[in-house]
Amino acid sequence: MDLTCSFPIQNKLITADKRQYDPIDALYKIQGNRECNDGLQPGFDSHMVYVYEIPTAAVPAQFEFADMETQTYNDLTLINVANAG
Repeated sequence: MDLTCSFPIQNKLITADKRQYDPIDALYKIQGNRECNDGLQPGFDSHMVYVYEIPTAAVPAQFEFADMETQTYNDLTLINVANAG
């Protein structure tokens, strides 16, 4: 699984006013993230930071993601981040 440069992880940040934002390009440049095409093998885990560029007035509400190998675009997991700080 390549966490930084390609599928299978689809993700978006959704704001309180229901606008959706994609993560920035080049997530592999974020300190601590895996290198591009550095595959995560079955049975292992890895820390991952997703960064989104959103307007200053926007209020993050939900993180939406799906593993496109096991889920579909209509079968997304939502995490409430409104009170995450």
